[in-house]
Amino acid sequence: MINKIKKLYKNRKNNRKYFKFLINKCAPYKKEIFFIIFLNIFITLIGVFSSSANKYVVDMASSFSSNMYLSISLVIILSVLSLIFSAVSSIFTSYLTEKFSFGFRTNIYECVMSSRWDLVKKYHSEDLLTRLTSDINNVSDGIFSISAFIISLIVQFISAFILLMHYDSSLAIFAIVLGPFTGIISILFGKKLKNLQEKVQKSESKYRSFLQENISRINVVKAFSYEEESKKKLTKLREERLFLIMKKNKIAVIANFFMGFAFSFGYLFAFILGAIKLSQNSITYGTMTAFLSLVSQVQRPIVSLASIIPKTISILASSKRIIEIDNLEKEEETLSLALKGAVGLKIKDLDFSYGEKKILNNFNFTVNPGEMVAIMGESGIGKTTLIHLILSFLKQDNGTIEFFDEYKNKVKVSKTTRNIISYIPQGNTLFSGSILENLKVGKENATYEEIEKALKNACALKFVNSLRDGINTKIGEGGYGLSEGQAQRIAIARALIKNAQFMILDEATSALDMDTELEVIKNIINLENRPTCFIITHRKSILKYCNRFVNIIN
Repeated sequence: MINKIKKLYKNRKNNRKYFKFLINKCAPYKKEIFFIIFLNIFITLIGVFSSSANKYVVDMASSFSSNMYLSISLVIILSVLSLIFSAVSSIFTSYLTEKFSFGFRTNIYECVMSSRWDLVKKYHSEDLLTRLTSDINNVSDGIFSISAFIISLIVQFISAFILLMHYDSSLAIFAIVLGPFTGIISILFGKKLKNLQEKVQKSESKYRSFLQENISRINVVKAFSYEEESKKKLTKLREERLFLIMKKNKIAVIANFFMGFAFSFGYLFAFILGAIKLSQNSITYGTMTAFLSLVSQVQRPIVSLASIIPKTISILASSKRIIEIDNLEKEEETLSLALKGAVGLKIKDLDFSYGEKKILNNFNFTVNPGEMVAIMGESGIGKTTLIHLILSFLKQDNGTIEFFDEYKNKVKVSKTTRNIISYIPQGNTLFSGSILENLKVGKENATYEEIEKALKNACALKFVNSLRDGINTKIGEGGYGLSEGQAQRIAIARALIKNAQFMILDEATSALDMDTELEVIKNIINLENRPTCFIITHRKSILKYCNRFVNIIN
């Protein structure tokens, strides 16, 4: 027991850090939180003083007092007020929880988007989604209700204890004595519940990750007749998750049992003591009623630790997972892009490794403003890695990568320099939605003339116009509903519509037939504001349109 308390004590710094993080996130909602707290305090006080009101009703009924109906009216009024304020509190808490959840999720989403790409990619996409949904929901659902609940419990404990002391001090003191017992139980089970909650959240991430990958790659699963094996793996993940959930629930049930036992014992003692005093005519029936009610209200805040402690632990466990994302290193930004006209690229003494595997070693390369340069080489040689470095998705080990213009202005690559880059990645990179929505990713305020021109230069205008809804045609996830070649041409148009000074094409025409590919390249060459082009390709047919090409070798 002592060891468990020590472990909990050792973790106090992290718990303080998690609480501080949550307090900062709640700061914009402090007025709403205070309003909820005020409502709950008011409801609590109504409940406590209803015990006294009930006492007078019972005593007056016993003595057939004429004031009985006035007391009954007071009890009814208090009950109605409690119901009204409880309803208002519930509605407002639900509203604030949803508002906070949305704001919190948006904030963490922005953290993901502004963090270094290579650090974000270390997390499975479904794990990130679990943190953005399940973990944030867990925090949002509990943080407001618990903060108001704890203060209400304190108010309930103090007010009920004062009233109980007024009626019988020995009973009030006995109710207090049970407090440390329930507190020790909470501490004993708290650490275990926190660790299990973290494991449950991790198991959910694994479970959802498996589902997401197999659904997104359903064609591979079917092509290799992998359905049955896939089902077995899903069942195994489900059983592991079920085991953890049941283990956590068993510990929570045991904790609740002991806490409930303390509550029942205190209530039973109050009942026996009240019955004895009633038989001795030292108290009235009304006082007996107040005894039982107030003892419950003194003990309830202590016993409520059975629900507060596990919920708080669950919130802290989820906070830990959210903080990991919030603390990811942010991307570097450049204060200004003082580049005019066409831009070039200079790579000097570049080194990059994935762990111990060296990908680029002392790499030097220059693309002059307005040039069209092709990069060739075997698969896995580092071509796409080089693009990721130029886009500042990855951070080089050594060396420099800079953009420059004809006026000798230069700037190091960063998040900001992506503003001057149009990027056409390999593969299907379209979003679900309309073709128009996909094109506007390149330029949100693009005019109809700009859209039409970009589609024409990407050799996509004809097939888009032939579609039933034209540019407003809806496509599914990953460009479902279009062929690979059509999807690739939409991606090219998306890049062209940005009208950037530097264009990167990563196997951007691999799904096109040779004639269409060459027509697209010619259209790019003939653009009025022709961008400097950096082309990754395996096709030698493109080379005659390039100023030069570089073959990367080990």
